[in-house]
Amino acid sequence: MKSTRTIVGALAALALLVVTGAALAHSFATIKGTNGDDTLTGTPERDRIVALAGDDTVNAGDGNDRIHGNRGRDTLNGEGGNDRVFGGEGNDTLSGG
Repeated sequence: MKSTRTIVGALAALALLVVTGAALAHSFATIKGTNGDDTLTGTPERDRIVALAGDDTVNAGDGNDRIHGNRGRDTLNGEGGNDRVFGGEGNDTLSGG
């Protein structure tokens, strides 16, 4: 059975704050997907978003983000900011900020 997950940046940033204590001190969050089909949403700040395997959708939001696709048919949207967008294996759709 195929599953789809949605990961929202604010929740990921909060988790990083609890686990590492220093992740938000540098004003960025690292948001990492799963091997399933994910929808990843960034924060208004600078994010590093990594989509793993699966057909993923990334909406980075504002900030100067780094977005990395991986295997699968990904849609990577930089949105606002000066973004760096890198596709991976598969037919990806890339949109910068």
